[in-house]
Amino acid sequence: KLLWTPDVLALDSLYEETIDRFGPIPRPLQFLFDVSRIRIVGADFGISKILCGAEETAVRCAQDSPLFKMKPPKGWFRQSQGFLGPGGLSSLGRFVSHIAS
Repeated sequence: KLLWTPDVLALDSLYEETIDRFGPIPRPLQFLFDVSRIRIVGADFGISKILCGAEETAVRCAQDSPLFKMKPPKGWFRQSQGFLGPGGLSSLGRFVSHIAS
């Protein structure tokens, strides 16, 4: 279900259903929800690539994309090809929350 969720409303519904059925969401599953959210909204924001490692996370987008014009979240920096921020699951989650708000 998570991989085939067509829009943010359906993803939010699946998120709530998962909590209702299984309780608190563990961090690895939260990461999958974050990746799904960024997959859904990424095209609208012009995201072309995401590289998430232990040391840093890079989000690539064109300079004329709506995302590039946004202020980066705390701890993130704008670069010529997009944004660079801290590594790890929680960092990508913060980035997703920032652009989705």
